[in-house]
Amino acid sequence: MAFNRNVFVIPNALDECLWQPADDPQRDTDRNGQVRILYMGTPTHDDDLALVADPIRRLKEKYGDRVAFTCIGGFTKKPPETARVVKPPKWAEPTYPEFAKWMARSCHCDIAVAPLVDNGFNSHKSYIKYLDYGICGFAPVLSDVQPYRAVVRDGETGVLVTNTPEHWFDALCALIEDPARRGELGRNAHEDVLAHHTLAAQAEERRRIWSEILS
Repeated sequence: MAFNRNVFVIPNALDECLWQPADDPQRDTDRNGQVRILYMGTPTHDDDLALVADPIRRLKEKYGDRVAFTCIGGFTKKPPETARVVKPPKWAEPTYPEFAKWMARSCHCDIAVAPLVDNGFNSHKSYIKYLDYGICGFAPVLSDVQPYRAVVRDGETGVLVTNTPEHWFDALCALIEDPARRGELGRNAHEDVLAHHTLAAQAEERRRIWSEILS
């Protein structure tokens, strides 16, 4: 703004035609009573994932095989023993559309976490992980920082957690013990993303902004 007052910010949105989750995104996730926790991100998030390393370790001590933590990407260093790191299949790696299809239809989980260190750089990131998790119908548990604070309705479309090991542990324990609550959060997040954070939902606003830019 200091250099040009004609600045337009278009909010993030997902292409709803690419993200087509299964009819029941959490199906099979409670098989044998196991609760599956997922993290998805590029392999540059060691510091963010360090926020949940101890809580996940304590969850494994408390619940054993009843809890599984799966990480897609995330680590540049060696991941902790409590994390199972998976890679997308070869057909899903080349382009974003293939990855979105695989993520939405194959990564069934109960809870999806988005820890984020509270610093100046991260405060200017987008809330894309909430959109990715929400469109898939996963129950989002996210750090109580910007950018998530701007869009997540705490306790309704996700859970915002203070960045301490105790708060992360308590929040995850509460959802592990309450499958109905997990399902409710996942459904609410899914409906919220479809209603406000897709290209279709933002079509009129985007058309207005582009018309203003072109004029």
